[in-house]
Amino acid sequence: MARYLKAVVTSALLVGALLALRTAWEVTASNVPSYQSIKKSYRSSETVLLDRNNEPIQSSRVDFTARRLPWLENEAIPEKFQELLLRSEDRRFYTHHGVDWLALLGNIPRSLTGRPRGASTISMQLAKLVLPTERHGASRLTRKVCQIKNALLLESSWTKKEILTAYLNLVPVRGEIRGLSAATFSLFHKAPHGLEQDESAMLIALLRSPNADYTATARRACRLLSTPQETNCEARVTDKIASSAGSLSANNFFSENIAPHALRQRISDLSGKPLSATIPSTLDLGIQRAALEILQSSLEPLRERRVYDGALIVIDNKSGDILAYVGNSGEKASARYVDGIRARRQAGSTLKPFLYALAIEQRLLTASSLLNDSPLEIAYPNGIYRVRNYDKIFHGTVPLRTALASSLNVPAVRTAQLVGVEAFHALLGELGFSKLRPASIYGPAIALGTPTVSLLELTNAYRSLVNGGEWSNASLAPGSSRTYRQVINPGAAYIISNILSDRESRALTFGLENALGTSFWSGGKTGTSRDMTDNWCIGFSSQYTVGVWVGNFSGEPMLNVTGISGAAPAWRSMMEWLYGHRQTQVAPSPIPDGVVRRSLPNTRNEYYLAGTEPDPELDRTASEHRPEDLPKILTPPAGALFALDPDIDSMHQQIRFTFTPHLANISQRQLEIEIGTDHYPIQEAILWPMKPGKFRAAIKDRNNGKEIDGRSFEVRGGGR
Repeated sequence: MARYLKAVVTSALLVGALLALRTAWEVTASNVPSYQSIKKSYRSSETVLLDRNNEPIQSSRVDFTARRLPWLENEAIPEKFQELLLRSEDRRFYTHHGVDWLALLGNIPRSLTGRPRGASTISMQLAKLVLPTERHGASRLTRKVCQIKNALLLESSWTKKEILTAYLNLVPVRGEIRGLSAATFSLFHKAPHGLEQDESAMLIALLRSPNADYTATARRACRLLSTPQETNCEARVTDKIASSAGSLSANNFFSENIAPHALRQRISDLSGKPLSATIPSTLDLGIQRAALEILQSSLEPLRERRVYDGALIVIDNKSGDILAYVGNSGEKASARYVDGIRARRQAGSTLKPFLYALAIEQRLLTASSLLNDSPLEIAYPNGIYRVRNYDKIFHGTVPLRTALASSLNVPAVRTAQLVGVEAFHALLGELGFSKLRPASIYGPAIALGTPTVSLLELTNAYRSLVNGGEWSNASLAPGSSRTYRQVINPGAAYIISNILSDRESRALTFGLENALGTSFWSGGKTGTSRDMTDNWCIGFSSQYTVGVWVGNFSGEPMLNVTGISGAAPAWRSMMEWLYGHRQTQVAPSPIPDGVVRRSLPNTRNEYYLAGTEPDPELDRTASEHRPEDLPKILTPPAGALFALDPDIDSMHQQIRFTFTPHLANISQRQLEIEIGTDHYPIQEAILWPMKPGKFRAAIKDRNNGKEIDGRSFEVRGGGR
């Protein structure tokens, strides 16, 4: 009886309170916030990095009071979810004006039995979230009256669509989770539009009772699904709840959190600007995922050689968009927060292509120029710098093509002396290498990569080689402005990219089969810094440029790791993945204007800047049909280009000419060797002192001056 009287009194008071709402309405209606103001004041607790297709790829929490995702528009909320929600929470949502009086009055008998239901409409629940309520300690009746008043006020200025949308963005789900998006991503790792029927029912059951146990939540969800004939519904849904509930305590909402350093960089780029809930990027989710997996798998076998860290970047050649940005290998990295793409390390041999491009552009050398690979010592104020090759072998006279492709050190240092350290230093600056020290500090050793560079700078510089020598900045920001500048002669860039794609020319050091060889056209270069602390592989196809660094963030030396065994396998795997999973162009760039191709006797086909190629007419002689017993010139090849080393006395710089003399016949003929204006008796080899100019070497008959065999060559340097 007491319970009955309490219910009657409560109902009478409720009705009386409702009659007073008319006056309260007039006083407070102007204080109701608009839908747009609520939406504008809403802040996601996460900053979400989106890939180029607007797929979430990384999130970072910026608000620790609650967990919310960006505002979800009504169009993105599945209709079936809305229908299921209203069936559960507010059947007459579209017909009442904020209060479901039938449900409210129908709840009085339930109060008599001690099993009352809230009878709160979605409008009433939203009103509690966006409008002020009675202070703490007020009676239940007072709070209910305030809630009803606020719901009526809300419905007077908001549309039903706005109310439902705001509710699904603001409603508490469980723990600190707020809103439908946060709930679906944290529980199911998917956007709301991907919700299945079971998942929708689970979420709605949680809205009703966030702290209910798995069994009670599953029972309520199965009632919503209206499948009484299904006997295993509760067991199935209970399993789903149990398997997903652990996700609520995860550090990140998304299953894809694979670009932390890219997000940090984008936030840094936006420094000083309001941080939005979503940040666009140029990344490609598929490429980023593959790049991370490839780097991790490539580092695993290197751990026994004391290699624990790495980084990988993929840049689109044409646009400069960064498609993959893997700052380190993730959980197994020695320092997960270090960004290996921006960290600065010694470049090693990776700078050599730009050095030779400069020499070709200055018309000091060509791809067929013969360079001296012999012991070299350079005096420095603090001692003698002895230049050695990686394999500790000197190969004598080698063409520039071989010297670059096989990464020989001595010819590179000699070339730096030839073109000038200052000129090469200036080119590196134009290629985007920042924080270079003065050229005088590096000296000729700059050719071997003593400057410290970042993987981003280095990879983007290589991109200019396949773009005809044109440099532009690479970026993570979609549609960002680009700075373009022609830093390398297009012909020189083409010749260098052709050399870097030449499998045969790199065989001297690396063999014909190595990790730089791909199943399609590509070019690449490795590098290792002094003391084996850094290892690089940078290269390109016609569509992508890929850079890989491996080493240790601590600076600890690696154990017997070279570019071919360290970074190159990851580079090749990434390139092959791009070729296999993307519609990738694989043909090399067409030969640009100003480049000619020549086929010369005893040499391979070669590319030259127009005007630097040897003239084949000068090397056509009547000796093509001479008897086999007559001598001929073996080396150097026709069209050879030599360079004087400015740091070595010219008297000690010589070209070795070799011949096939057939000595049995020499006594019967009056033959001599003529090199320029110098004459020598016929013999197996001659050392000719170098001097600048264009010359011709010939075997001639003294009696009639007839040329038996001959070829032209050139020596540059010495002030010319």
